[in-house]
Amino acid sequence: MACGTVQAQPAVRAVDVAVGGDMACARMSDASVRCWGVLGSLRGPDRASSIDRVRPVTVAGLAGALQIVIGDNHGFARMPDGTVRAWGAAFGGRLGNGRSPAVGGGGGGRIHCTGEHELCEPTALAGLRNIVEIVAGRAHACARARDGAVSCWGVNESGQVGDDTVVERARPTIVRVASGVTRLFAGGDHTCAVTRDGKLRCWGVNYAHDIGDTSPDSRRSPFLQAGLSGVVDAALGWIAVCARLRAGGEFVCWGQSPHGEVPDGVHTFRPTPTPVPALRGALAITMGNLHGCARMGDSTVRCWGSNTDGMIGDGTTTQRFVPTAVSGLARVEQVAVGDSFSCARTADGRVLCWGRNTRGQLGDGTTVNRPTPTPVAL
Repeated sequence: MACGTVQAQPAVRAVDVAVGGDMACARMSDASVRCWGVLGSLRGPDRASSIDRVRPVTVAGLAGALQIVIGDNHGFARMPDGTVRAWGAAFGGRLGNGRSPAVGGGGGGRIHCTGEHELCEPTALAGLRNIVEIVAGRAHACARARDGAVSCWGVNESGQVGDDTVVERARPTIVRVASGVTRLFAGGDHTCAVTRDGKLRCWGVNYAHDIGDTSPDSRRSPFLQAGLSGVVDAALGWIAVCARLRAGGEFVCWGQSPHGEVPDGVHTFRPTPTPVPALRGALAITMGNLHGCARMGDSTVRCWGSNTDGMIGDGTTTQRFVPTAVSGLARVEQVAVGDSFSCARTADGRVLCWGRNTRGQLGDGTTVNRPTPTPVAL
């Protein structure tokens, strides 16, 4: 380098984005984590909690995290040493820290930061070691260890924990899954695992036939999804599930579809896996409460389902029963969805979000809903 030349410093870029409920976080290239939306009890750099953040704030206790997942008013971070840190509301044992206060306990919803009702700082969970993956539902969570072992915790009224009971579990509890687990996925109140044999095994709530059998009865332990093989990826919403198969990149979906959650254009209940030709060639899919999105082979995004707040991203609020192109997105490397909003990360490290923004979920400094992708103020 010539004398006197100033070398340009690389911009800090987003390398991952996590979305859940009404909150989002981005892992940055400098190892920091920035979050926005309904942070609840999670403190920002100003030490304040229970404040909606319309712009991203850096959360010190998450620096260096390898994975962030967000549930409903709580979240988890997987750290480089294989441990897991938790934050947020502890109701129903959802944090896995041994606490399970009654909903509404602790003084009319006030934030106390005592660890009894909530954790305001990301805090390591005892008993979790060598974790390589973590997923979170509405009020439960599961972790996969390096040896394929699975532990779950939290609300368990419909068998979400998968331990063949309906007993709430405030600490990680072993789930017996045959054949070893290679991937985990969580929906609102159910969980699925891909095993080494390419099968999909699911447990939890099943009123919408999310588990994939013809019975609406919940499953308290892992249930084999009959007729599916070669599963390599999956996405769980609240009332529908989609899976990608190894053969030809085919996608199949099933469950309830009042808003087009099963994006086959038919708008009807699908109790068993149904091929969705419009998703063929998609590289990844993600599903939220009432909508879903896919990253396509050409690095664009298509979304489907409810569109009341513009979360499809096509500039309208029209419900979509088939995957519909999101306006103005290109070179997308990741897409993630929350309750009524969606976010995408592009190849240049930007994050753009669209949909509901009443609590700052889009991170653009406003609370105005956006029916098309809007840059997050990272």
